[in-house]
Amino acid sequence: MRTRTTTAFLLLTCVIVAAYLNALPNGFVYDDDSTIVSNKLVKDWRNLPVLFKRDYFAVAGELSWRPLVTLSYFLDYALWGLSPYGYHLTNLLLHLTGTWLFYVFARATPGGGRWALPAALLFGVHPMLSETVNGVSFREDMLAMAGMLGAMVMYQGMTRGRGENGFNVQSACGGLNVQRSTGAESPISPSPPYPTASPDGTGAKCVAFLGLSLAAQAAAMAAKEVAVLLPVLIVGYDLCFRGREHAARNAKRFVWAYGALSAAFVYVRFFAMKSAAETAAPMGL
Repeated sequence: MRTRTTTAFLLLTCVIVAAYLNALPNGFVYDDDSTIVSNKLVKDWRNLPVLFKRDYFAVAGELSWRPLVTLSYFLDYALWGLSPYGYHLTNLLLHLTGTWLFYVFARATPGGGRWALPAALLFGVHPMLSETVNGVSFREDMLAMAGMLGAMVMYQGMTRGRGENGFNVQSACGGLNVQRSTGAESPISPSPPYPTASPDGTGAKCVAFLGLSLAAQAAAMAAKEVAVLLPVLIVGYDLCFRGREHAARNAKRFVWAYGALSAAFVYVRFFAMKSAAETAAPMGL
């Protein structure tokens, strides 16, 4: 299993680097001038608190509150100054990370063992993503994608049953033992309808997985608003691959937490930190 995963990661890395290596010498394009080159905000770490103030819109060169994206410009400027090479390298690394996470997610999805690597390869080199990878100021899509996939991978770790797709592990929070030969499901071990820290550490692991998953969701939303839909994707994942009973069980145990985090972000993003250039309500409603 470990050798197979390592081989897949190496193949994905080689293919994606070969596809995008010629982007590294390119300069800044599109909105890069307003968000990076002429943006004084990202050139001084003392401006970091502005990310969480209304002044953000006046100085960040952004029309939407996306603090994680602007923070990445702080880091890039500290490392590379205004050398476009470094910013393009960061974009390439973000795309690599997202593709690796896509493979891990697909590999852990029931029935995904055979198509995980081909799907990840197609994802990694698909022309639809070229603008996002090549344009520095479009990296919010890659950051949001990596965060959402990271959250989904952690969710799989919480709820995956022993035997799913060859992963010989028990789910962190208790789950179903999926018998691949018959498709029958039976409980691995009883568990309460909420995460608890049990004496053997299973509950503590569950809380850790949930915390990491929620942190990844928060990071994704701080990059792009579309990540508020993660709870819907989780429910859809369970319905498609695990059935109604499993989906209903996990919705009561975990998904409400993702929904609460999304609701909190919607308030912050569209009300507390709404740009004056935006309409009075989300999506103009």
